[in-house]
Amino acid sequence: MVLALVPLVIGAYASVMGVLTLTWPRGQATILGCEMAFPQTDRRNIGRSDNRKGWSTASLAYSYGVQGTAYTGSGIQPYTLGLLNAAHEQQACLKYQPHQRVEVAYDAADPRIAYLEPGPSLTALILLGVGVVMLLSGWWVRSLASRGIGAMYGEGATERIKRHRDSASGWL
Repeated sequence: MVLALVPLVIGAYASVMGVLTLTWPRGQATILGCEMAFPQTDRRNIGRSDNRKGWSTASLAYSYGVQGTAYTGSGIQPYTLGLLNAAHEQQACLKYQPHQRVEVAYDAADPRIAYLEPGPSLTALILLGVGVVMLLSGWWVRSLASRGIGAMYGEGATERIKRHRDSASGWL
């Protein structure tokens, strides 16, 4: 249960901060482009059906203005904790085409921070879910242990098992 606190706390923090971005003001933005980068190829799996080109990253850029000042942003989802995978980045490249007009949420205190998809990120929600599952599993095992389940090696356990087996065989 103690280990569950790590993903639970990180996921809860990132989810709450992501939810707060839903209250940020919105502004019109224009997609500048999306660049797919293949910085490293793994020669062992090039050409296989599951990985033709090795690993890749995508960089999506957009421009927006706030009170007469132009900004350039690249944030897709808030608080991904660096765990946004290449598949999601590639989907964003397909979804947002160059010169497309979109709406971004920007931080009123610091307009340099903006996101295309405000709200809790998938990464934050997954961490929160993993933490909850770990915590509930630990709590369940703890409740089983407190009821004595699993005490088969305790004092007199062998005799209790033998008595139970003998009484059960009488019914057959």
